[in-house]
Amino acid sequence: MLMALMKGNSPRVKSINFFAHGGPAWSPDGKVIACSAGSYSGGLHLSVIAVDVQTGAQTEFSKKRFYDAGRVSWLADGTAVVVNATEPQSLFNQIWLISYPGGEARKITSDLTEYSGTSFTSDSESLVSVQYDNTANIWIAPAGDLNRGRQITNAKLEGLVGISWTPDGRIVYATSKSGNSDIWIMSQDGTNQMPLTTDPHED
Repeated sequence: MLMALMKGNSPRVKSINFFAHGGPAWSPDGKVIACSAGSYSGGLHLSVIAVDVQTGAQTEFSKKRFYDAGRVSWLADGTAVVVNATEPQSLFNQIWLISYPGGEARKITSDLTEYSGTSFTSDSESLVSVQYDNTANIWIAPAGDLNRGRQITNAKLEGLVGISWTPDGRIVYATSKSGNSDIWIMSQDGTNQMPLTTDPHED
């Protein structure tokens, strides 16, 4: 995602600021280019910036800071953009509407799927995006005999970003069943599931 220069075999970041993936989007009047960009200033974050076509001046107009941000698309009247982006405490890219030039952000989608890229029809009546619907569950099987494996969870993203045995034979695992990435524990047969963390951040 980062734009880096190569020197020998070692990559180095060109500056504390960088343009993100997704590409630029011209405003309807052709005076501004909007795109996702990031910075390490004040901690790594991404936002949406506006580039003045005449002067090249860059302005971070999005008041919302994201963990990740992709392609930006303009409304036909130039009053806002939409972007697929991830909040710092979330696992999922959702679609956001950001007013221009005010920078107020409002989440359009809020679910357990993920969105990649955005594009409007010329009248902004319809928006298209790619939706990813990932599913992961935890299975248990005897060592060396995977044919006897059995599924012990039945949710969306169980254990996808972390799983471990405890010394007493229980299973600690990451899950997003509540809409947020938390750590849970359960018996090895999948019963007695309960959360170990409930904070709003990604665990």
